[in-house]
Parts: sequence; structure tokens; C-alpha cells
Amino acid sequence: MLDNEAFLPFGERTRAMFKVIGYVPTPAQLGPLASPARYIVLYGGIQSGKSIVASKKVLKEFVPDLRKALAKAERDNVPLKNVLPIIYWLVGGDYDACEREFRYVESDFAALGLLRRHVKRINPGVLEIIGGEHGTTVLAQIKTKSSKDFRTLRKESPMGIVMCEPGQQDLSTFERVMERAVPNEAWVLLAGTIEQSIGWYVSLGGSWGAGDPNRAVFRMKSSTNKYMFPDGDRDRKLVSFKDELGEALYNERFEGEAQRPVGMVFPEFRADFHVQDCEYMEKWPVQVWEDPGYGDESAHAVLVVQIVEGQVRIFDEIYERGVTTEDIITEGVQRRPWYGDFEVLVDDPHYSTQHHSTTSTREIWRHLTSRLAKNKREPLRPRLERIHTFLTPTAQGVPKLLVNSKCKGLLSEFGIVANPFDKQVHFYRWRVDRDGSPLGDEPEDKWNHGIEALGRGLVYNFGHVQLDSETRQVRGWGRVQFFNEGRKRGSKRRVQH
Repeated sequence: MLDNEAFLPFGERTRAMFKVIGYVPTPAQLGPLASPARYIVLYGGIQSGKSIVASKKVLKEFVPDLRKALAKAERDNVPLKNVLPIIYWLVGGDYDACEREFRYVESDFAALGLLRRHVKRINPGVLEIIGGEHGTTVLAQIKTKSSKDFRTLRKESPMGIVMCEPGQQDLSTFERVMERAVPNEAWVLLAGTIEQSIGWYVSLGGSWGAGDPNRAVFRMKSSTNKYMFPDGDRDRKLVSFKDELGEALYNERFEGEAQRPVGMVFPEFRADFHVQDCEYMEKWPVQVWEDPGYGDESAHAVLVVQIVEGQVRIFDEIYERGVTTEDIITEGVQRRPWYGDFEVLVDDPHYSTQHHSTTSTREIWRHLTSRLAKNKREPLRPRLERIHTFLTPTAQGVPKLLVNSKCKGLLSEFGIVANPFDKQVHFYRWRVDRDGSPLGDEPEDKWNHGIEALGRGLVYNFGHVQLDSETRQVRGWGRVQFFNEGRKRGSKRRVQH
């Protein structure tokens, strides 16, 4: 027997459809389904019912979206064929990642008698929803999309988009999805399990849940799926998983709770706030900020920057390993469209004056570009402090720092995307021991060459931050914001940087 109370948040039409297909939402599923927010993130534990929620979201929004399309046709006096069928996308890392949601949607519309035919193919798969006076008009199409092929994520303007397991997809796919949502003011649901407690998908949790009525964040524990785990948190299967995985990994995978990455130097960097498609603007001068990054695991990082009315915009980067400075300049810098407007070089003065082979990097830059490096040797602390100030918004809520999404090297060091060399997640972090307690007063000198260049460029242009001792503690210098108070202090030995 269906529980009528479960349907209270929904209108009569939605309640009727859910009853026909025999769907009774769990209390945890009500939130994301009933939310009026246009953009929704759903962090779900394994087997929590994320795919079911995604399919029911498509079903619930079908009639309102259809009415919106018909109203637009009438308002703009255009033929119905110009607005029908309305389109929905199910976007996965590959086509197989969409299959569960696709089959649920197929079953739901078939139960309502609105499905033209069952579909075996999933790569790509297309469902046609029919209706109209004679029941033969194709009113909607639900399509699977693979983010491995960007060509599938263009041209159409969907009415709704589901990203299936977004944690397994990259930032560029998310940006493309958000772009395609603009023309029809489409809704977007990102439903998946937290794969690692880092990256663009996890970073949305802090900002989309910050009070914007158009954005909402929900978490759905595995234990809330009473059909799969009838005893809830005490279900023997879940207890066994927790014993095997440990609390932190269990909370991530089964509770839908991101675990704070231990020792992250810049946890305030946000994919949805600081990452924007800022482009080269001819009217503004260009600066190049460089860190040569010597070493087998190091990157030669070149950030290309414009400062527009006080806002720092990193619109391009060169991030390579195992290439010479000459190659960076001749094969990279000199081939860029902004090269003619390149005015200022800020590099690492420690390396720019050293002769690691026969010629210093400063001499190479001067010989090939006629630019002399403008920088001086700076301690690490002022550079980190200055970066922190540029990661906080202005009083009007505007970013002080923007990074183009194509700058994968710098973004990987902030923990937003995977490292471009080994495709693993690395980020600039403090030294910690096995228990997560701090060691020393400086971060590890790795996975940071773009950040090194960023810090030098900011200090060159904006100077040092003047902070008193109380402000330093609030800001988090000395790891206060990264580690719990009272934990053992690490060695005071300073590491040569």
C-alpha cells in the first residue's frame, strides 16, 4: 500500500504518475525531487537510489517542461516543430555510465503508455515519448551522452540534463553542460558518489548550498534506501563495509560526505567561483609569470595573465615537463596570439640567475624575447599570504582571481582537476605524518609550480600583505585552519625552498 504522506510535497499530477509506476520515494529522496532549485547536486552513497532519483526527476519535470516549450512557441509565434520534441540529456563518463538511469526512465514512461518503443542500444540511446491528439506526436527525446566525445555535447538545447556520476567526469564536461543549459533555462541534476574528497564536483558542495535559491545540495546516505538496507545504519552489510573500509572512506562512499583532504594549502579555491572562461583581451597588457620547476616530477609552469581593473585573470598557461626553456619560448610563448602584447616577465630569481647548464633562464628569456625578468627573491610566506587574499571575494562577492578552465596544470595544483601528466589527483599540501598531524612550518615543495609562479606574480604586482598576529591566526597561517587545535606541533626546522 502506498504511503500518501510520501507524496505531500508534490502536486496532484506528479503524485498520480508516481502511483501508476509504483514509486514511493524514501524520505531522503523527497528533498532533491521536491526542490525548486534549477541546479541540484546530489551526493549519494553507494546503492542509495541516486539513479532512481535522476529518472524520477525527468518524469516529474516532463509535463512542466513541455508546457514551457508550448508556451514559448505560442509567444514567439513559431511552428510546433521548432520546439518539439523537447530534449533531455543523460551525460556519463561513457555511455555505460548512463544505462541505469536510462533503463529506469524507459520503464517509467512505458508504464505510463507514453513510450514509442523499447530500445536496446545505449551507445547512444534515444527514447521517444509520444502523445498529442492521436498519441503519435513525439513530444520528447531522452538521449544518452558520453563526455568522452565532446561532439555529442553541442548543438542541442535540452530542457533538462542529468550528469550521471559527475565525479568520474572532468571540469570541461561540467562547463559544457552548464553552457547548454542556458538557452532553454534547463534544469541540471548532478547525481553521483564521491569518488575522492577533492575535485570540481566536491567543491560545488560548499558553494551551491550557500543560500542561492537556484542552487541546492543534498546528501543521501546508503542506509536511507530501506529497500536495499532494511535495517538502516545497523544493516549487517553496511556494518561490514564500515569495518573493512574505515570510517573516513565509509563516510565518503556510503554516507555521501566529503572528507576534508588532509593538509590542503588552499581549500578556499572553488571550481564554480574562480574558474571561468576569461580570454585574452587586446586592450589590456599581458604579463607572463614563470616557474622553471627543475626536477623529474616538476613542471615548467608559465602563467599568462591580464590584470583588469584589479582582477587577476589567468587566461592561458604552458605547463610542460622534460622540455627546455628554449622550447617553452619558441614552441609555446612565441606562437601565442598574445605574444606581441607581452610586457612583463616575472620568474623565479633563484633559477633565473643560476647556470644549470651553460646559460641561465633569465639570459635565455632576454635573448629570445628581449624581456628582462622583473622579480626579486621572496620568502614563501608572503607569497602564500598574498594568494589567500586573492581567493577571497570582494565585498560585492566578485572573484579577485579568475583561472581559465584550460589551465589544467594550475588547477590540478589547487586540487580541482587531475594532474595532466599522470592523470592522478595531487595537490599542494602541508607536510603531515601518518596520523595527519603537521610536520614543519612549510608545505611540501611539490605539485606547486603554477602556484609558485602565481605567488610571485601577485607579490610583484600587489606587494606583501600586512597582517597582525591576530589576523594571521584567523587567516590560518601556521596550519591553524587546516588542523585541529591541540594536535601535536611539528618540527620547527625550516626546509630550504
